Amino acid sequence: MTSFRNCIRASDSGRVGGHLRKPLGGVLGMRLATKVEALRTQLCGALILPGHAQYDVSREIWNRRFDRRPSVIVRCTTAADVIAAVRFAREHDLEIAIKGGGHQAAGYASTDGGLLLDLSGLRAIEVNPEQRHAVAQAGLT
Repeated sequence: MTSFRNCIRASDSGRVGGHLRKPLGGVLGMRLATKVEALRTQLCGALILPGHAQYDVSREIWNRRFDRRPSVIVRCTTAADVIAAVRFAREHDLEIAIKGGGHQAAGYASTDGGLLLDLSGLRAIEVNPEQRHAVAQAGLT
């Protein structure tokens, strides 16, 4: 089984929070609009684009020194949302930035022109006291 971290590393050059490897000009153009809408239908969480009422609030991170503008924001509420968003980013050569609590001091929790994977909606925790085992989702940070 491939881990979430390996999926992201395989999707781009390994840099997180930098810049796209290709210009965004055609990425969200007319011919890709249907693909963005197809992504929206695969998500339980919200897909937010520039111009959406929640765009500025959703892209904001703790360190306001970094004012980056992603092309697509996916607010994940399930693991299936994460998978669909990573696949979309890979198919369209978009850099992925991961936002948990948005507290990354170096600004890696956002991207200019890429896809912002907002994991703050993943806040479940499962505890098995008999096995002394807990599974915490990424949005608990």
